Amino acid sequence: MFATRSLFIIGIFCFSSAICERVVCDFEDSKCLTETADLTFKEFVAGTPGVVETSDPLYVKYIEGNLPTLAYKFFDTNVRGMKNCKVDLVRISPKDLKYDYHVGCPHLTMEAQYEIKGEVGPQHIEGKGDSKIDFYNYNFHFNGDYSSFEDKEGMSHINLKTHDLEIVTDGKVVYEFKNLFDGDKAKSEEMHKYLNANSKEVDSSTRGPAMIAIGGEKKACDFEDSKCLTEAARRVFVQIISGMPGVETSDPLHEDLIEADMPSLNYKIIDGYLFGLRNCQVELVKIYTKEQEYDYHLGCPHLTLESGYDLMAETGTKVVKGKGTSKIDLYDYHLLFHGDFALNEDEEGQMHLNLKTHKLALKIKGKVHYNYKNVLIEDREKSDALQKYANENWKSIVKTTLPLVMEKFMNKHINNKNAFLTIVPIQDIFYSEN
Repeated sequence: MFATRSLFIIGIFCFSSAICERVVCDFEDSKCLTETADLTFKEFVAGTPGVVETSDPLYVKYIEGNLPTLAYKFFDTNVRGMKNCKVDLVRISPKDLKYDYHVGCPHLTMEAQYEIKGEVGPQHIEGKGDSKIDFYNYNFHFNGDYSSFEDKEGMSHINLKTHDLEIVTDGKVVYEFKNLFDGDKAKSEEMHKYLNANSKEVDSSTRGPAMIAIGGEKKACDFEDSKCLTEAARRVFVQIISGMPGVETSDPLHEDLIEADMPSLNYKIIDGYLFGLRNCQVELVKIYTKEQEYDYHLGCPHLTLESGYDLMAETGTKVVKGKGTSKIDLYDYHLLFHGDFALNEDEEGQMHLNLKTHKLALKIKGKVHYNYKNVLIEDREKSDALQKYANENWKSIVKTTLPLVMEKFMNKHINNKNAFLTIVPIQDIFYSEN
């Protein structure tokens, strides 16, 4: 929900200016560029009378954010703490005419009058009054294209032609909204508890419109631009996973029964829950307009499947049986979707994306760990044998059992995603923030 101006990237490289000494850096020398930019940044934030206004506090008269399920306004906003930020990285690529510029802020405070109404995740929120939001270890990562030119005096200048902004929240965000629910203390405390327990997800899913309203420019993604589509999908991913009215949560996903019946294996998952999708990242989105097909790739650091199970497997001369509860941990797990899509127009003339079909491929870069508990067969020797067999042969087991299991769970995830896509038009998802 934090709003920023593009002023962060003004005067990054100060070779000769009114607010810093002349410093000459080789464009290949990232250390020199970073140190110089840090000096420039602090001077720039402080401001120079008649040249540059101060940026601490940074004042914004009006911010408005309109999300599919949430509307908010901030009036007379002041953001403090920029003077304590630090330029962490400046990198220039003369060959590609591209740059990276990272600023890290230990603590920013935003104070404003607010109006808010709608849904944040599964929670309803509404109120009007004073607000204060504290951002800890908040990082701004800019990248884009630049051009260089010489003036009449032969001095070199850089023009930052474009910039994309990624915000990386290493710390927490603390929300304080006064007079929520017309002063209902119990509802307000419950809402604040949810906001601050899920602060990173709340911040990630709500800040985009505020940035655009302040200093950005909303530009629709070209369907041929995979980078723009991927970044846009990342922006709404947590919102989809968390769920909202009309969209069920995808973390956890639940299946009553999954059964695999093969010549050498009979395997049942009973009352299964898949946890961890919230921490996955969208790695790739591609849309092939001519073929009306798409690719959608997720990378998940850690997924956990908890369930009851009933297993009988034949391996060589051995028969392995078990029945009880299990926990399966999947590390560095990648879900690769490919399928057909359609575009549908709603009554207001807005276009919506629909994922008509999907095929799922699985890629395991990490490991899989099985923990079986034989609740109904209290035979420690058999239990240990099953555990040992599963963890020694996990590579062959996952090839046999996991495709079916993950297909069942991912059917629900895609259904939830389609529910979101039915509610939210393409224009409110696939855009860049410049």
